[in-house]
Amino acid sequence: MSGWRVYLGVARGRFLLLAFCCVVLGISLSLPLRGLDVAFVLQALLVLLAGVAANASVNALNEYSDFHSGLDLQTQRTPFSGGSGTLPACPQQAAVALWGGLAGLLLCVLIGALFLWLRPQAAAALAMLGLAGILLILLYTPWLTRHPWFCLPAPGIGFGLLMVPGCQLALTGASTPAAWLCGLATALFCNNLLLLNQLPDVSADRAAGRLTVPMVLEAAGVRRLLLLQWLLAMALTAVAILSGLLPVACVLLGLLLNGQSFGIVMVGMGLIALAGIVVNNNIILIDTYNQLRRQGLAPYEAALECGSLRLRPVLLTAITTVLGLVPMVLGVN
Repeated sequence: MSGWRVYLGVARGRFLLLAFCCVVLGISLSLPLRGLDVAFVLQALLVLLAGVAANASVNALNEYSDFHSGLDLQTQRTPFSGGSGTLPACPQQAAVALWGGLAGLLLCVLIGALFLWLRPQAAAALAMLGLAGILLILLYTPWLTRHPWFCLPAPGIGFGLLMVPGCQLALTGASTPAAWLCGLATALFCNNLLLLNQLPDVSADRAAGRLTVPMVLEAAGVRRLLLLQWLLAMALTAVAILSGLLPVACVLLGLLLNGQSFGIVMVGMGLIALAGIVVNNNIILIDTYNQLRRQGLAPYEAALECGSLRLRPVLLTAITTVLGLVPMVLGVN
């Protein structure tokens, strides 16, 4: 296997979508404050590159560490956890993961230095966020995974509280309350993703000397924590919408860019489309879950297996519905 294919494997390409979405959220919050021009587009692309490189860096370094500790050989791989399996298949290419992870970190540092020069008025705040991000990348696997209550908020801090407001700070020189509210809601969702990823790996993590939240709280406590963080994230989103922060910055962004007015009919069409997507996805998930339960799987195992099996169909149905409505939204005849 070539070095590039190994790097793409240890960087966990599918998971890089999370960093992409978080940075795009920050860009959308920055656009109304600055306006669209060539400089904005180029700088937004640089910020996007830095965010994706940071995510790839921590993934690659984590894979390298897990391979050398033997954890990769003990975990049960699923689409969401257990490592990529790239290094156990190509052990002679382990150095690619190490140097690839460090190269991604170096790229982030260089892009960050550029924005320190471009935004001298926000240099101190940018430097603090950048330093926090570097520490998260370097300390996540060797230290944070052994301290559960530091490990739990780590992905949320990285993806939510650093990327979203940090992106706006880099592009505009300031960060708004909307960016911090969106970042905090994103952080809570990301924390839940980490919890779900840790659940199948409890035995392997314990054997490798890690101490994670599922080991401390067990299944019932983890379920309560997942629900709490989900409710807090939804509450923060509702606060941002009701306070007028999100509609101006995000929801109405497309209308502002196209110079169109807010219409009740189009909002109704959007709600109908959204309801259709949600109902369709639920039908797919519930039907698969019931089939797995009839095959003898426990409720929790059936839910995890259902999510991994039906992720692609759910995404395809959602994407096709959205794309089908695009011509109507743009007024294409």
